[in-house]
Amino acid sequence: MSIKSAFARRSVVIPTAVGVAAFVAGVIVAPSGDVTASPEYTALEDRVAQLDGDLTSAQAALADEREAAADLAADIEAVDELRAEISALEGAAADAEAQDAAIDALEAQLDDAAVWEGRAGDLELQVAALEEDLEQALQRADEAEAAAVVTQATTKESATASSGTDQRYPYCKDLPSGYGPYVKGVDPEYDWYRDNDGDGVVCE
Repeated sequence: MSIKSAFARRSVVIPTAVGVAAFVAGVIVAPSGDVTASPEYTALEDRVAQLDGDLTSAQAALADEREAAADLAADIEAVDELRAEISALEGAAADAEAQDAAIDALEAQLDDAAVWEGRAGDLELQVAALEEDLEQALQRADEAEAAAVVTQATTKESATASSGTDQRYPYCKDLPSGYGPYVKGVDPEYDWYRDNDGDGVVCE
């Protein structure tokens, strides 16, 4: 039985009981003598008792409906709590997915970093090899330069030994490598060329 039907039944039963009670009171106070022994009075008492029973039943049904309504409200509250928990779990799942995506991105960056580290290692090896080649090339250049100096000195010594002086050229700019400079009063070749700055040295 629903709360609405229980209230409807109560609204019918209570006015009926009141009307019957008023009728009984009117019969009792009527100046017709003793009516308690009459069949009508007995019937009315039975009707009042029946109505009281109906009222009691209606009140009990109302209490049951109220209890059921309270239980239903508790169930609704529990459902709302479950929905809130579900929403929280869904939010946590979304956060977890976002975290997984962030972790995947970081792992991808680490993979890229490992690739770049490998490339950097290769470049370091290439740089070391180039530095070694450069050092060897510089060493060979030094050796070649030293050999050239020796050759020039030998050539100059040979020319000087054969003629006593270097070969004469029109201008200082025409002298080959290894010739000059010539100092005044020391080298006879000094007199062959113009001392523009007058410092006693030509073909510097």
